[in-house]
Order: sequence, then structure tokens, then C-alpha cells
Amino acid sequence: MGAVKSYSGLPIWARSFTSERGEAVNDTSSQNNSSLSDKTPSFHYEADDVDIKGHNLPALKAKFLLNEVPDRSVILEVGCGGGKMLRTIAKHRPSAVLLGCDINLPGRTDLGFEFRQLPRDGAHLPYPDHSVDAVLLFDVLEHVRDPRSLVAEIARVVRPGGLLIAYVPVEGERFSWYTIFRYALGHDLYAVTKDHIQAFRHTEVEEMIGQHFNIQKRQYAYHLIGHLMDALFFASLRIPKLNSLYWTQSPFHTSSDRPRSFVGRCFGNALIAANTAAWAESKLLSRIRLSSAGILLTAGPGSQ
Repeated sequence: MGAVKSYSGLPIWARSFTSERGEAVNDTSSQNNSSLSDKTPSFHYEADDVDIKGHNLPALKAKFLLNEVPDRSVILEVGCGGGKMLRTIAKHRPSAVLLGCDINLPGRTDLGFEFRQLPRDGAHLPYPDHSVDAVLLFDVLEHVRDPRSLVAEIARVVRPGGLLIAYVPVEGERFSWYTIFRYALGHDLYAVTKDHIQAFRHTEVEEMIGQHFNIQKRQYAYHLIGHLMDALFFASLRIPKLNSLYWTQSPFHTSSDRPRSFVGRCFGNALIAANTAAWAESKLLSRIRLSSAGILLTAGPGSQ
């Protein structure tokens, strides 16, 4: 893991994010229709905390993350959704100060971290320069209209010696199932079915991150099985009933206390089985870029 400064005590600005009992203060006062991009209400990004011992792709991402983040540090997740990754960190890094920001308000109140809502243009992160030890960016850049500006903003808020820890889908390679399905069903296919308005190539991700950071570690995911299943499944969400079923019943995008129909439970079990197969493949081929449709990476600040 890259070297990150550990705190012997929190900086003044970070102390202001916690109450006297050390509990996170949820700052949701900035409710000005803010957004990083134009996600629509039909997409749901709430979910339970991640069991890092699970045999699924969220567990794969969370375990990578926990291997990289330092304890007793200030950690910001950009695009935190319902906060499942931050709550997972809280269980394993209890001394960390956790911050999150996103395009919409979370769908729950028991966050366990300080939350700020972003302005709609996403042009500025509401944090001081060089103020956080690590920034998390998981499944976010593909939703953003100007991802390069967001990466530059992240570089601004990371302190010297800090880290960017990210997962970025790679759905723009010339020879990929995503490209094939977009050619057959429309260029906006995955924008419609999962709000992915960007489709990166591996070289584009490396170059975009490399403008501001030095990539120190790479781990690849979604290879032959996961790649095909993900591309095919989200292409099938063009079917309205299936789209609704997924975004309201998926165990990976909704909390476990959400009521589920019999069809929803069967559907969820099928998703879990497919996810387990993709997890096993990603574990086996984690060092191989060929055919992968996603990259986990850790990067330290580069020369500006």
C-alpha cells in the first residue's frame, strides 16, 4: 500500500465534521438540486454494508479498498450513493473520519459519516485544498459528464502523500460485448439502462488518472464471464418490466429490508449466482487486463 500520512490528531477542519461524541454529522443543508451528472430517480444506489467475506463483486471491491485505506485518516468518497462503502470502512477502520458527497441525498438517515450534496455542475468539491488522506471513487466516472475535471478536483483535495482509490468500468474497448450491443441496440443503450454516459478504454483511464496521479497498483475484473453477463444483462434492461424489477429488487442495489415479491426473490438469487461466477473469475484473472471490463486502482499524487 502507498505511504499515507497518519494523524496523531484530527486537523481543525476535520474536527468540525464530528460531534462531541465523535458521531458523524450529516450535513444535508445544501439542497439546491445539486448533481455530479444528471442521474434520474429511476436508478437506485442504496444497499446494505458489504460483507467482505462474500463471494461477489461488491465484496471484491470492498476488500481491495480496505487493503488500501489507512486507519486514523480522513477519507472522502466522491459519489458515495447510500454510503455502503463508507459504512463498510467504518466497521473495519473505526478511527477514520469519513466524508461522503453525491449528486442526490442518501435514502437513509443513519449514515455514520458526514454528507455533503454537490452543485449540479459538479465543478467544485466542497472541501479545502490538500485536506483528505484518501479519496474513494467507485463506479462514478462513467456517470460524469466531465470526468477529467472531476479527477483534477480530486487531485486538489488530496494532501501530499495521499491516495486515490478507484474502480472504473471499462466499456469502450473496440472489441467488447458492450460495443457490440451498443452497435445493435443504440449508442445510448447503457446510458438508458444503467446511467453510464461514458464508455472508457483502458488506455483512456490510465491517461486520465495519470494526468494528476501516479498509478501504483492495478487489479482487473469482469473478464470473459463477468464481461459478457454484465453487457448482456444490462442490454436486456431495455425491456421496461425487467428494468423496473432490477432497480427495485436487486440485492446489490437495494437494502435487505425492502419487501421483495416471489419473482423478485428468484430474480435476486439468479443475480447472486451470476455474481459469484464473475467474482471467482475476477479473482483468478486479477492481474490480466485482456478481456477485462473494469479496473481497481490505487494512485498517489503525481507531479502537477
